[in-house]
Amino acid sequence: MKQAMKKKNITGLMRFSICPTIYFVIYTLFRACEKCDGEQYIFLYGNHSEVNKAKCEIGYVDGLDNYLMTGRVNMSNKNVLAVGLELVTKEHSETSSYYCVIRFVDECHSDQTDSCYCVGTDEVNIFQVIFNITLKHQDSNATVRAVMLLSNHQEIYSNETMLPPVTKLDLTNVSSVLKINEKTVNKDFCIKIVYDSEIKISYQIASTQKVRPQLKITNNNTSTIWTDNEEGTFNLANLGFESASEVDFTFSLCGFNEKYVHCTFIKDEVKN
Repeated sequence: MKQAMKKKNITGLMRFSICPTIYFVIYTLFRACEKCDGEQYIFLYGNHSEVNKAKCEIGYVDGLDNYLMTGRVNMSNKNVLAVGLELVTKEHSETSSYYCVIRFVDECHSDQTDSCYCVGTDEVNIFQVIFNITLKHQDSNATVRAVMLLSNHQEIYSNETMLPPVTKLDLTNVSSVLKINEKTVNKDFCIKIVYDSEIKISYQIASTQKVRPQLKITNNNTSTIWTDNEEGTFNLANLGFESASEVDFTFSLCGFNEKYVHCTFIKDEVKN
């Protein structure tokens, strides 16, 4: 996740300073409300389960999973400078943390390639805001809300919602073994003489973590994924006496700790 964004109460005009890894929102003292003039101007939707699927069977993992949240803002009669996703803390503090801030300059002009951005809707002055964050262990079960920052030194808060539990894994001590036709592969230099396009593959990924191992086999721009230290046969594409078959083997644990082995397979005459 990007570093949290800090806002500080100091005297001065609101301005934005963008650095490579952190945003600073500096402004005068703001006055806050959740329903201003009796109207809900900003709303944060709950979990989008159809897109927020954990990559690992144990749930969301620190640094691996992205988490999408969307909201809706009503800019009627409001001069909005920015909309941010804010961490809600129990302790009162003059400094708050933002996961990201969407700038509004003459309405919505953000780039949809950004991690957080806004898009227009069919309704006048109604915009959708999208927050796409990378989950960290310290975010586990954290309470967040969206906030509108207005030019009149006022904040308007959305409803609050919770982030999911996030697990931190130690995958520093992971070993992997790849065997082709029952012989262990040299991971630094792999050239194999074969007599048939069908080869036998087995692999093992050892880890102290209870995480499902995966082996991705890429051959002729096509990838196949094996799981749970399985073994079986694989047919090499484009293998001939005049053409070698190139294969990439990628080991991983839920997308973590990826290790690569590249093998070149050369066909020889039928073995006597």
